[in-house]
Amino acid sequence: SIMTNFGMTTEAVTVALLLYPFMNMFITWIAGFVSDKVGRKPIIVTAGILAVGGFVCFNVSAFLGASPYLVGFFYGLYLPCWWQVLDFVGMMVAESTPTYNRASMIGAVGLLRLIGQALGMLIPVIAPLLFKQIGFGYMVSVVPPVAIGLVLLTWKVKDTNGVDLNTIGD
Repeated sequence: SIMTNFGMTTEAVTVALLLYPFMNMFITWIAGFVSDKVGRKPIIVTAGILAVGGFVCFNVSAFLGASPYLVGFFYGLYLPCWWQVLDFVGMMVAESTPTYNRASMIGAVGLLRLIGQALGMLIPVIAPLLFKQIGFGYMVSVVPPVAIGLVLLTWKVKDTNGVDLNTIGD
């Protein structure tokens, strides 16, 4: 794991991981209520920025040997925020696709996610060849595409909050 690769002990990793379920619960709860008020797109952008920032801070704090609580805080920030991004992007696809091809579009997005996951499985194989610490390999390979995706979403995608699903495609 990234934490053990950066020299954290099993005990320290256990302490760091203790924060994750609580932060996941809190972030999921907040995102659900807030998205109904302000829209899906602001949640995706905010959670995406927090996921990228949290991921970088998670790696750096683990690398610098910071407190397991701080490492755990950043881990508990980036991962739930990343899941929120994926979930809300799926919602936006469902809310912006006409009924007659909604299932096909959701399937296509699932296929793209699968391709991304397959490429993601290559990172642990390639990163050690390029970087002494696997966390830095992840940062270099993951952060730029996510940042580009957030910029594109911000500028090119219309929010779907409050859309009437019966009027899509009319």
